[in-house]
Amino acid sequence: MSVGRLTINVAPRLRPPDTGATPASPLILGLIRMGSFAALGLYGVVRWATLLSPTPMGRLLGLLGLAVALVGTVPLLRRIGPPPAVAGACLLCLLALPVAGLNWHDFLHLRLAVSAQAIGHGLSGLPGSLVPYAGRSPAIRQVIVLGAGVLLLDGAVVLAFAPHDLGELRRAGAALPLIALAIVPSTLLRPEFPYLQGLVLFALLVAFVWGERAQAEGKSTAIAMLAVAGMAGAVLAPRLDGHRAWLNYRSWTGSLVRPRLDVFAWNQRYGPLHWPRAGHVVLTVQAARGDYWKAEDLDVFNGYGWVAGPVKEATLPPPVPSVRARWTQPIRVTVSGMRSSDIIGSGYSAPPTSVIGGVAPGQGAGTWVSYRPLTAGDTYVVSTYSPHPSPFQLQHAGTRYPRAALDPYLTLTVPVGRALAGGTSSVEFPLFGSPRAAQ
Repeated sequence: MSVGRLTINVAPRLRPPDTGATPASPLILGLIRMGSFAALGLYGVVRWATLLSPTPMGRLLGLLGLAVALVGTVPLLRRIGPPPAVAGACLLCLLALPVAGLNWHDFLHLRLAVSAQAIGHGLSGLPGSLVPYAGRSPAIRQVIVLGAGVLLLDGAVVLAFAPHDLGELRRAGAALPLIALAIVPSTLLRPEFPYLQGLVLFALLVAFVWGERAQAEGKSTAIAMLAVAGMAGAVLAPRLDGHRAWLNYRSWTGSLVRPRLDVFAWNQRYGPLHWPRAGHVVLTVQAARGDYWKAEDLDVFNGYGWVAGPVKEATLPPPVPSVRARWTQPIRVTVSGMRSSDIIGSGYSAPPTSVIGGVAPGQGAGTWVSYRPLTAGDTYVVSTYSPHPSPFQLQHAGTRYPRAALDPYLTLTVPVGRALAGGTSSVEFPLFGSPRAAQ
């Protein structure tokens, strides 16, 4: 009897080919994730800071620190369990309220209703505010700063809680709020170097989305391809940047939102000044040089304040052509948040153009009123003559000036007796430098 020998050949275990690349440790990947998120968020914070003057950079950097802390601590807390991770994220999000400028006392005592009311006041005044906002309303400033915090923490929450199986989709979802943080200010204030800043944003976005997947073997090829794509975008961007928007979103919002319109009484009175300083834009003026914009000539004192007087018949000497050309400029006025029939100009204004319904002369020389009240969206162009002589020129201008033109400016009307009686008296002042003035 012979016993056969059974031989079993076991195939070797299949192994992936050795590419020479060592997978990065979770610690290294976490540092890359936090660093790329912080870099993209910092660029967005710098761009968002242009919406405010002066810039609250300390508060914005504090919000960025909270977002980076959320990205770094939540994955560690998730190893313990979901409740600690959620509690830690909620605490960091609530800390954004006092960091943005809301009262710390309200935060410590959980007076969220008071904070919500302050945020509501800021949101109500935000649509009519001019950027960069330099007004004194703390509520509007807090809302603008808090807007950056919402975008930063939104991206941090997506990056920290989204499943890792989503891959690039997870990082792209976290990048969207950070892209908005950098792009929204550019839609309101045109940047100084738009294409260069767009290239920087592209590079930071690439580092954030694909930074964790970068391997040593194909890194050079990937960087070269991305550099070519970035340069191609920088070359094509000026050709695609037209002077007219592809989608006129302002016309959509204008039909849905009713603008706030202010009405002014131009007469000056003595007493407390009830003038809101919330940064609400009522009109914008485009001019080659700044000036003192006016609506009426308040040249008569009635005993209680300055009001517009009757049209003066005295003929003033015309300026020489060279002086007229030097101090004349066209200005474009766009009404955005007021309702008025007065044409805004400066010095002596010529009849404006492009006023729907036409205009009529005002009470003062060089002032005009429109037949139809001007409201939000109305635009007109007016040529203004407003000289600004130097002190030396004023001293050597001479004294040969029509006395009839000066008399109204040398007379004050003051009330006599009781205010309800209506009695007045006129007080005349002598010319400066005259013998009568020296007495």
